[in-house]
Amino acid sequence: MNRTLAGLLLAAAVVIGVPTTASAATESPAIFLSSTSYAGQPHPFSLVIFNNLDHSTLSASISNPGASGSLSCRPAGAINGLGPWRCSLGSGRYLSPGSVTVSARASGGGRSRSSSASASVSSNFGVRGSSGSVQAGQPFTVSGSYDHISGRNDFHVQATVTTGGSVVLGQSGTACSTSGSTFTCALSSSASVPGTYSISVSESGSGTSRSGSASVQVVGIPAPGAPSISGPASVKVGQQPVRITGTASGSAQRIQLLVDPPKNPDWAHPTTSCTTSGTSWSCTLPTALAVGQHRILARAIDLAHPDKISGTTSSALTVKAAPAVGTPTPTPTATPTPSATPIPVQHPTPKPGHAAGGLDSNDVSNLLVLLVLALAVVSVARPRPLSRFLVGSSAAFSDSAEPAAEINGALIERVGRGDHSPSWEAFGHDATDFWSRTAPPYIARWSPFFGRLAIDGTVIRAIFGSLWWLMPIGGIALGISAAHQTHGHALPPTSGLLALIVFVAAFDAVAGFMASLFFGLLVAGHLTSHGAAVILLVGFLWTGLPLIATLIRPLRRSGDLDLRYGWDRLGDVLITAVICGWVARAIAAAMDGFAGQATGIPAHAGKIGVIAGFAIGLRVLLEHLADLWYPERLRHTSVPEEMPEPTLSAEIAGILVRVAVFAFLGHVLIGGCWQWYVGVLLFALPDLMGQLRYRTGFTLPAKVPFPTGITQILALVIGGTVLVAIAISGSSSHLTELRIAFVAAGLVPAVLGSLQTFRDEEHPRPATSWELQLAGAGVLVICLVLAIHGYSY
Repeated sequence: MNRTLAGLLLAAAVVIGVPTTASAATESPAIFLSSTSYAGQPHPFSLVIFNNLDHSTLSASISNPGASGSLSCRPAGAINGLGPWRCSLGSGRYLSPGSVTVSARASGGGRSRSSSASASVSSNFGVRGSSGSVQAGQPFTVSGSYDHISGRNDFHVQATVTTGGSVVLGQSGTACSTSGSTFTCALSSSASVPGTYSISVSESGSGTSRSGSASVQVVGIPAPGAPSISGPASVKVGQQPVRITGTASGSAQRIQLLVDPPKNPDWAHPTTSCTTSGTSWSCTLPTALAVGQHRILARAIDLAHPDKISGTTSSALTVKAAPAVGTPTPTPTATPTPSATPIPVQHPTPKPGHAAGGLDSNDVSNLLVLLVLALAVVSVARPRPLSRFLVGSSAAFSDSAEPAAEINGALIERVGRGDHSPSWEAFGHDATDFWSRTAPPYIARWSPFFGRLAIDGTVIRAIFGSLWWLMPIGGIALGISAAHQTHGHALPPTSGLLALIVFVAAFDAVAGFMASLFFGLLVAGHLTSHGAAVILLVGFLWTGLPLIATLIRPLRRSGDLDLRYGWDRLGDVLITAVICGWVARAIAAAMDGFAGQATGIPAHAGKIGVIAGFAIGLRVLLEHLADLWYPERLRHTSVPEEMPEPTLSAEIAGILVRVAVFAFLGHVLIGGCWQWYVGVLLFALPDLMGQLRYRTGFTLPAKVPFPTGITQILALVIGGTVLVAIAISGSSSHLTELRIAFVAAGLVPAVLGSLQTFRDEEHPRPATSWELQLAGAGVLVICLVLAIHGYSY
């Protein structure tokens, strides 16, 4: 009877899920043990064990990091020991996270059977970390969940903070606060140790422990931005001592001023200093200044972190002499004889120019490199009638052009695969096409520069139709972003944004022009001579590169698709990429010299040059693909005839603007001196000779072989470099070097440009040969080496 009842109970147990290990045949205890979580474990902990050995008693034990030992077992429906038993832990004992093993033993009647089963107790412990970055010196928190049963003092949480293998601020085993089943660790970062912090969080208790980790990026405290100087620009000699005012990049800063600093400013002994009030500052000079021009140099120091020092800002201050004071003789005659006691005028010793005073030898060398290269490129790319920029057939690497071939590709009556593409069919493409064809000729008559801008986006408009308008709109957005980065100061944005706009503008100069325009307008509120120079340089970098490329090489080329055509296109890609990348690198390297302070841009000059060259090369390839795939679209967006010649007034206005920009940048570097007047005259000389030829029609009587293209650029760079190196060899200061170089660098371009003006352009140029082409390729290699490695004075 007993065995029958036990069998029924065993059958019921099998139906409700007895493991196969608990079969009656083995007579071993069947242990019903399932996994649980620490917080979800039953209390007190108990389980059912089915005893399969009749006339026996059951004992069990448990093994777990938090609770080990015997279980209390009693029958729970067993008959004569056969059947279910319930085994329990004591009421004050809990399982800890980890593995749990239960062993059972049935014994009686001289027999015994045993078995065991294992399960796990899961943990709720986890670390969530801290979101975002933390400024050095500021607190931060790390939070998460931990194992906890309400009413128990079971687990404790602590954290250790390290960076570079060292503990930060003694935070090793720092206790964390808990609430319910969550924890929060309040930690601190070191003001002097930025970097990636590793936070190790652990919980311990109930005979076990576990840990997790998180990381926090602690950013260093940035140096304050260079203060701006509001004024005054000039005072009378009797209005002293002078109070210099300006604006700081933030509050709680100390402003230091140096008056007429030496070549290497001595900031250990500033002329005066003052503390900001909000973001404004006002420093009074301790002594009166002599009559003449003086240079004021300013920098800012973070009061909370004195090791954080800004770059410098330079400004000019002119002290004017008072008018002579006379005492007229008291006599009734009509012509009184005054007796004047004039105030003595002290003529100051010449001070460094606006930018030269705070520059080192490397900065001056970068300025000289840019000066020589810019004059060489301007000599080759000096604006000519726009009809020469549309399509062309100049030879790839040589100095002489091939006879014009029949226009092939985009200009013959055919349709390409891109003409069927939906890429240009957005709403408004008809109006955009009409504007693209008709506006440039009208604009060019009154402004060759804006006419050239209007032509530049022809291919983008052919491929994308009215979506082209996203280019200038994007340029506006990027220009606003650049001004926001500089907080409204006339300084270049970060190298990444600067290079991004260079890349975008390489495909459409209008986008670069709009970025330059809005950037200049938004930073004009803090304008100084250095700031205006920065705006011009940044604007040239964003707008001028694709225009230089079109002036040096044809971006769209006619001809048959043969080996020679491929060689010419390869030349177009490489020459425009090398020259434009070289120019971009030189401008970026010289940025500090024109800004009058450290900008961080020269350190990335090489990358900016590579990005600019790569973008221009892609632009040439895009023009070639448009010729092949979008010929019908190009007929809709291109000017259908030669561009009209600009009016005489437009040409003269263009010359005046070019000369004025060059004169202004030169004045920023070297100030007003006789070298400045001579250098500006040399720059304007080819334009003046061009007007002379226009009036007289005079040309050189004999055919003179002039270098052209990239060979001309290399010849001018080498000639200018040699002249400058010889001229400045005995200079005693950086300012003297810049002034002498300003004249020496302009000699060769002025002479060669003037002679080329009188060249007989109607005389047929000889066809090139493969020998000349290969020689020209060698010239390109030399230019590439100079562009990559540069040269130092």
